[in-house]
Amino acid sequence: MTASPGRRDEMFLLHQGLVRAIAWKTHQRVPHHVEIDDLIAYGQIGLLEAITAFDAERGRKFTTYAWHRIRGAILDGLGTMSWFNLSLIHI
Repeated sequence: MTASPGRRDEMFLLHQGLVRAIAWKTHQRVPHHVEIDDLIAYGQIGLLEAITAFDAERGRKFTTYAWHRIRGAILDGLGTMSWFNLSLIHI
């Protein structure tokens, strides 16, 4: 089920705290030169993907679904940083 553009915007704004919490927790476990703003941006991409792909009829809570998509997007973003080796840290 696709949400209307207004509902997508509302959900995006409503879940910024979740994005920031996941980004902050991840930021505490990566080298200091990794910018928190980069992690938040990756997380926002994950949130947008979650909003687009979420199917309420499957019986899941949106926040649970979004948590996994946001965290995955942050980790994927870290993995694309050519100067960053994800295998050297424990997330």
